[in-house]
Amino acid sequence: MCLCMTIPSFVAAQVTIGSENDPNPGALLDLKEEVSTNDVTALKGLLMPRVKLTDRDKLFPMFDAVSGANYTKNGDDYDKDTQDAIHTGLSVYHIDKCSFNGAGIYVWDGQQWQPLLEGNASGINLPTDKLFLPSGHDLRTLNPGYTFDISWTPSGSGTTPPTWSYEPGATLIPTSLTPASGSLSTTSPQTMTLIVPKIPDAVISANLFASREATVNFESSVCADSKTFIINQTNKALLVNGTTTPGMKLYAAPATNQKLNITSNAKWKLSVSPASNSAISNTSPVEGSILGSEEENNAAAPDVIQSFDVSTGANLHRYSFLTFSDTQTPKRFGDVLYTISQCSGEHDLTLREYVDLWEQIYGLIDGVDEPDSDGNTTLNKNKVRWHYTRPDLAPDDPKQSIFFSTIFGTERWMSTNLSNKYYTPRTGETGEWTAAPALTNSYNVTTLPHKTAYWGYPNIEGNTDPSDASLYNTRQRLGLLYNWSAATGNQNSSKGEQINTVHGPHQGICPSGWHLPTNLEWSNLLTELEANPRKYSTNNVGISTGYTAKDACEVVAGTGKSFGILEGGFNYLFTGYANWQTYDYGNYGYYWTASSGWPSSNGEVAYYRILDIIFDESVVADGGQSRSGHFSVRCKKDE
Repeated sequence: MCLCMTIPSFVAAQVTIGSENDPNPGALLDLKEEVSTNDVTALKGLLMPRVKLTDRDKLFPMFDAVSGANYTKNGDDYDKDTQDAIHTGLSVYHIDKCSFNGAGIYVWDGQQWQPLLEGNASGINLPTDKLFLPSGHDLRTLNPGYTFDISWTPSGSGTTPPTWSYEPGATLIPTSLTPASGSLSTTSPQTMTLIVPKIPDAVISANLFASREATVNFESSVCADSKTFIINQTNKALLVNGTTTPGMKLYAAPATNQKLNITSNAKWKLSVSPASNSAISNTSPVEGSILGSEEENNAAAPDVIQSFDVSTGANLHRYSFLTFSDTQTPKRFGDVLYTISQCSGEHDLTLREYVDLWEQIYGLIDGVDEPDSDGNTTLNKNKVRWHYTRPDLAPDDPKQSIFFSTIFGTERWMSTNLSNKYYTPRTGETGEWTAAPALTNSYNVTTLPHKTAYWGYPNIEGNTDPSDASLYNTRQRLGLLYNWSAATGNQNSSKGEQINTVHGPHQGICPSGWHLPTNLEWSNLLTELEANPRKYSTNNVGISTGYTAKDACEVVAGTGKSFGILEGGFNYLFTGYANWQTYDYGNYGYYWTASSGWPSSNGEVAYYRILDIIFDESVVADGGQSRSGHFSVRCKKDE
């Protein structure tokens, strides 16, 4: 008898499983029941090995454990790196719906088990584990309701949705979180709505960096899953030397290693402008560095010390604006502006140069002049504006001039002296004021009835030439000097007592929409300066309104503490006066009011305001003076 055995050859073999048909030429293993040309080839599928994977980063349970650099299996060692590499492509069906990305086919990529399809393990899925909400006090809007989606698997009919509860000890108590616990439907996902009140004012007053939190625990019976969801509400802020309004510091001499303490609970950066002709140098940390850190724990990050040097320029008044701003967009806290005013001589910036600085700091539209605008009110807290005296004329028209203004309380006043050489159209009218008195360039002294209108340039003591603009050209903020006839345009014919009476308005030499303030309006202005000195100056003593009002860069040393033009100070100037010649430049500042005075004078006297360094620099006094005197003018905006 002959026993014959056929031994199949596996060299370069191709195999078909499911039928006796030949495999496709390019297939090593071809699973099919019927011959096909890419139509249906079988009525059954490939059932992958059903495995419970136990470690995403290891070939378990294919091996038992890891020992050193080896896998172990039944007491034998296998080099782990080699096995990880040669098993690349190994595919299984992971049966545990509660681990990894849930049940499904996973492929070993040489380092990890990767799901063939994206998915989530059964249980609860939240978009984030922490939600950061505005405080209701910073720049962000605290919306009436915040929504987020919660999803879970399995879901649908016959399943149990998650429940939720607040963790005890929350410092934030939301107004509501809906749907209420136990009220979620069985359909996933579902949108939840959270309503949170603003942080109370008293809390912010006590701590500008206040935070509060609530922890919500979501729980599901599927896979015994739970998720923690933290609601954090933090007020974002930045302080310079302990305040959001650090104001201005004046330097009359060089200074090195000047320091500012920056306190914040957010990331911030410093920018310095203007880029050229800056009053400071050697900023450390350097300008533009991202500094600070995000803190949501009821406190600020450790202070950052910002240092810089101040160097004087050649006979030039210079500014540097240090802006500390949020690095995020949109911003969460308002920019904080700190101003360096460096006075190194009598040569001031021109009014046009001040305009250019205003546009750099506060302008909203690059490359476009914005007269009569508040600009960026986050920085421009006193709503400083610049204006043309004749908006109806071209900027280079000979009748055109520039002035600045600031809000004091609820009223807008000029913060530079008027330099009109021409009367402007009357308020509410168009065209030239045909009834205006003739304006003559003269220091002459008028006599009763004081109807001749004179003006002249301010100058140093003893100058007799009213057309000498040499001082004005170096300090345009000084404006011009006017007698009372010129200042009022002869619009106030009263010879009676008007020291504390309401009268006018008298536009006079002021631009359209403005008027020469009365003595009473000056008193109201000084009441505001006395009540809020730190809003307009570095002065802390309210009753010393002279210090609050006086320009900090006056040429004669004194106690002026007014913020600069661009920061919103009054900038009272010691321009002196003129009668046949100029007097008191640098020692006195005189401003006309529109009010008549002293009935016994028969129209000789009008009221003025005076501040001087000879008698009492702390008080802006009133007094009566012959209407023939040439004084400065500040105008007030019509109400």
